[in-house]
Amino acid sequence: MEVPIHYSLVVGSRDGFSDIADVNYTRDHVYDVIVPSSTFVSPNLNELYIKVTCTYSTGLFTTYSTSYKL
Repeated sequence: MEVPIHYSLVVGSRDGFSDIADVNYTRDHVYDVIVPSSTFVSPNLNELYIKVTCTYSTGLFTTYSTSYKL
């Protein structure tokens, strides 16, 4: 039996920002994000900050954070 899980995804142009994507609840294992060339926060976008949180039905969760240079 599989444990039900859901994900939250935050993508920002700076650490702690969600100006590119903010998905609070999804069960999808793959999620496409269209990255703009600029945002209000960063007119010259050169790095993405990504945070994925996986929450289990028990309430336990794990958060993964990384950055990606464009």
